[in-house]
Amino acid sequence: MWTQVTHGQSVDDIMAKIGRELGIEFKEPSIAMALTYRTGEWLYDEHGSRLDTRLRRWGTGVERIVKGPFWLKESRSEYLERLERDLRVAGR
Repeated sequence: MWTQVTHGQSVDDIMAKIGRELGIEFKEPSIAMALTYRTGEWLYDEHGSRLDTRLRRWGTGVERIVKGPFWLKESRSEYLERLERDLRVAGR
């Protein structure tokens, strides 16, 4: 069973792994920090109530949303594999 906490931790783990491999620092967005983001910085967050994950580059208009586990009937491991694959492609 997915909860927002378990999903959020899974996304954080995947983003840290991809970031290390690609040499990119992915950040979770913060309203308090919005004025300090540089154009092109990578941000990710949960988007909507179905645990979609949004990956975007600040100030560039580049955005990708990966559908969460409730959209498709897939196992937890299938979803995590798809999430990692789709986020990796979006981060290039």
